[in-house]
Amino acid sequence: MCKLTKTDSAVLSWYLETQYVNEIAERGYALAPNLDVPTPSRTKLTR
Repeated sequence: MCKLTKTDSAVLSWYLETQYVNEIAERGYALAPNLDVPTPSRTKLTR
């Protein structure tokens, strides 16, 4: 296994975000959120 450095992590994050934006641009719309996925426990919901 290889270990990601801070620089590698930043580049990977930028690359994945760029890919996501390009896919949305090609399709013309974003996918609907998957509401079946549970909310992470660290996120507090306020109502």
